Amino acid sequence: WGGGGADGGGGAAGAGGLRRSGDDVLAAFKIARSEIQDVSDRCLVPVDAAASPGGRCGGGGEEEEGGDLAQEIFAGPAALGSPSEALPLLVASAPLLPSGRAIVGQLPPGEWLDFSGRSDALGTRCFFASRRHEHSVFEPLPPGRLLQVPRAASEWQPPLSVNADATLAEFARLADEEPWLVQLHPGQKALRVLLRPGVLLLRMLRRGTALPAARFNWRVLNSSATNPLQQGDGSVRPVAATAVGEFSILSNVEDAAHTQPPHFVEWPLRREQLRSLGWMVSQERRRREPFVAEIRETSPCPDAPHWRLEGCLRCEYAGVKGGVLADAIGYGKTACSIGLIDCTLRDPLPQVPAAFSGFIPSRATLVLAPTNLHSQWLAEIKKFTGATMRVLSVPTCAQLKRLTLQELAQADVVVATYRLFYSSPYLNRLQEVARTQKPDFAFPHVRTKATGEWATAYRRAFEAIPGWAGQLRDAIERHPVTPAKGQSHQPNLDDTTPAPEVQKAAPGGPARRRRGKTSAVPSAKEADEPQLSSRASQEVAPTAASQLSSSDSGAKRRRLSNKQASANFPEPTLSEAAAAESS
Repeated sequence: WGGGGADGGGGAAGAGGLRRSGDDVLAAFKIARSEIQDVSDRCLVPVDAAASPGGRCGGGGEEEEGGDLAQEIFAGPAALGSPSEALPLLVASAPLLPSGRAIVGQLPPGEWLDFSGRSDALGTRCFFASRRHEHSVFEPLPPGRLLQVPRAASEWQPPLSVNADATLAEFARLADEEPWLVQLHPGQKALRVLLRPGVLLLRMLRRGTALPAARFNWRVLNSSATNPLQQGDGSVRPVAATAVGEFSILSNVEDAAHTQPPHFVEWPLRREQLRSLGWMVSQERRRREPFVAEIRETSPCPDAPHWRLEGCLRCEYAGVKGGVLADAIGYGKTACSIGLIDCTLRDPLPQVPAAFSGFIPSRATLVLAPTNLHSQWLAEIKKFTGATMRVLSVPTCAQLKRLTLQELAQADVVVATYRLFYSSPYLNRLQEVARTQKPDFAFPHVRTKATGEWATAYRRAFEAIPGWAGQLRDAIERHPVTPAKGQSHQPNLDDTTPAPEVQKAAPGGPARRRRGKTSAVPSAKEADEPQLSSRASQEVAPTAASQLSSSDSGAKRRRLSNKQASANFPEPTLSEAAAAESS
């Protein structure tokens, strides 16, 4: 750190040189000036000197053993005025070793510097835990002098009203910053811990969950305590039941039993199942209280991993029906759910919201089940209701593509699997639909789909569907749907059912006879491709037949196709062939 002369006369010049090279010292030790300098101290109170036997700690490292490092601590409650606001959790003295005083003395004395997350000799982890760097510039501290979470900060703080869309649009950049800041002031020899609960809020909103106006609360917990509610001094903080959670599993012992579902004749529900059914029907038809969703997330302090900032996002949805049937295993939850479908089978179609005017209402109940339970649901529906319900099975995207809009609109139950929504064909199609409204849209290229990035991408994709559906509606209005068969010769584009293909002999020459056949059977690949109409297949078939008969290799391929398709495509009768020829 020199600069002075050998005779001592250059000391003043050397000191001046060091002051002028403060930025060089910051760069040498990779220390940055903190972006947050001035914060409100409305929630800070001085630590009572009488509470600590040794009084307050100074900055020179000569405090009495057992002295409290904290000078000011959070006293709360603190209501956030904005998601970008930073709140001080505590201000403490920083006892330095001689080497530390030599280094800190060269730093700019009038600014707060960022010391967060350092693992070298300048790391501040030794203020929060017994572990310290072997060359740390700070004095070793006994366990009794380590910094503790202020008791007032461990209580839930006043809520911040949040409008999810507006908050994300205005403060989106905050989600990439850190909610914890540990700062050092070289001039005051003081350490300051700042909290930014709004950063945690932005991270929760960025996960992609569509939320209405919500309320955000936060608190700081010490996860190293044996009891999560235990404080640093060993006392246990009393907490009301509402702070732990207001959710509970209701019992149906006193509920009125519902009548048997209309089609549960051979296998009626038991008495306790009818009580569950009665509660489910009431939830579907007259729900008065709002539906409450509560999302919690924590973020550890980089210098004190056992200090965790916990955020709680509480949202209330009005007019939401339904609930969670939490009966025990073997109680008959599947049977009760099928009974609910049977009881509400004749309810009117749902009203399509104005924002989704391009959507088509369906009376079907969508059942999402794991792959191993898909067939069980189909069997249970048939067992209890027989053939009274129109049930569609959609285990994969291939079955979904074969369904028409009319079938989906008129179905009573659609049983699908979870994996359908993460299959490559489904995601590719969803990406195509989203790009009609958002040309730059793309799903993230990561293997794990249970991430916030995937949730955000899913939300963006489904936000584009109403616009895409509206375009389809406008196209249908310009080009009305074709009437039923027999009334028009135009193909119905909504009908994706493969039409029977009729093959003719290739023009320009007689057809070869093979085992008495005069028509070529399509290959397996051609048979699987859906045709829009029989007319289209008749136009394509002659060209295909002529190409197949153009060489010996083509004839071999045709013979193989005949053998492969003979098991699945029966030979047409003479009357059918004559009718096809006349058409």
